[in-house]
Amino acid sequence: MLQEAFCIAVALTIGIILEISLKFSSDHGYWIPMTIAIMFLLPSQGYMVKKSSDRILGTFLGLIFGFLYVNIFMYSDYRWGYLLPVIWFVLFYIYYMSGNYCITVMLITMFIPIIYAVLYPTGFSVGATLARRLTFTGMGVVIALICEFTIYKRAALSTRKLRSGVSEYFCTIGEMVRMSNECFIGHKILSSESRMIMKKMMASISSIENNYKNFRFEIEYDENQEEISNYLFQSIEQINFRLRKILCIVGHSKLDVTAYDKEEFLNICKMIEDKFNYMRKYMHGKKDETSELLKTFIKNNSYNKFSTLLYAKEMYELSKNFDELTDFIYQKKYSDQSTA
Repeated sequence: MLQEAFCIAVALTIGIILEISLKFSSDHGYWIPMTIAIMFLLPSQGYMVKKSSDRILGTFLGLIFGFLYVNIFMYSDYRWGYLLPVIWFVLFYIYYMSGNYCITVMLITMFIPIIYAVLYPTGFSVGATLARRLTFTGMGVVIALICEFTIYKRAALSTRKLRSGVSEYFCTIGEMVRMSNECFIGHKILSSESRMIMKKMMASISSIENNYKNFRFEIEYDENQEEISNYLFQSIEQINFRLRKILCIVGHSKLDVTAYDKEEFLNICKMIEDKFNYMRKYMHGKKDETSELLKTFIKNNSYNKFSTLLYAKEMYELSKNFDELTDFIYQKKYSDQSTA
């Protein structure tokens, strides 16, 4: 936090110094520190890089549209100003539907020339004002990026948040496996806890996706991490598919204790739960025999066509997906380090 505060303080200090030095030649110098402050509201380095071009483009479009509206429509008839709420409603609707940051900046910037038209009805220089606003916005973006990539270089990376989101996702899968085992093997009823766990799982997936989008614009991003990320999303899709099938089985049937050894089956399924809860150890090379035990269990009980066999098969596929993912990450991470 101290490093972040120092980075923001340095950037704002530079911006304020530039504003003061330009105060006698321009009234728009405040856009430099204002742009710097807005840039540092963005949550990560990658997000800042991705949005910097949107901010400049949005500023340009907002000023152009604002000045054109004032000088073409409102110039001939002031009643055109009554249409502004409709225009802003349409643009805000587009923004909320698309989440486009460029549209947000454009909407905010459009207020500026319209306010000037109200405060200075005798007119003002369109070209000069536009050029200054764009120049000072660009200066603010450049100062913020320089400070971000030098002072706050490592701390603002999305890597930590991405790893945290992945860890949370696997822990929620472990909770779902635990709850499924309790309901199917322990003959319990699905509780409201399942809905809360599902919400946590979806939130963690959303966090992974957002941090991945930001991570692609950061300085430590490379092709190896792109390959790992793509494999991770493929595995998440497969794991979610298996989990849905497991929940369907749990909701319609229970363990047949007359045909299967309950304790043996429960111990194997608990091993899968532990795998997801301690995912980091497996990504560092830890191995176990869970998948093989389930494979043997299925082979020995293949003549029984009960729901337990289906449950065991889906648990086996779930464990197999986990093993394939962790093995892939371990090999990519450590084999590349050894070759380097």
